[in-house]
Amino acid sequence: MTDISAKCRVFQEMHDAGCFVIPNPWDCGSARLLESMGFRALATTSSGFAWSMGQPDNHVGLEATLPHLRAIAGSVSIPVNADFEGGFATRPDDVMANVAAATATSSKHLRMPGPIVFMHQAYARNPTLP
Repeated sequence: MTDISAKCRVFQEMHDAGCFVIPNPWDCGSARLLESMGFRALATTSSGFAWSMGQPDNHVGLEATLPHLRAIAGSVSIPVNADFEGGFATRPDDVMANVAAATATSSKHLRMPGPIVFMHQAYARNPTLP
């Protein structure tokens, strides 16, 4: 499944069906292994990615994260939910720009444990965001 719309549909169907397990690959190799084990979706891990680079969690910037998300999403045929930390910004307009950049990586599903209120404000300002 390489069509992003199909991946989005599958991910939505998984949510609609109830609880499911979604493992966290930290690189392309672990993503491919998890897909080969039968998982139907993956969720990246900011901490696993940071640790694989010898950095503590929350110490890898947007400039390294975007190519990482693109690589993981491109290495598998199943949906990938991206750990997008706090959106890598605090100002709503900056979060909005970063969200747009992240969704261009083929990781159309983002989770942000940080300033969710800013994300809502960003979407309110630009409802055409993917």
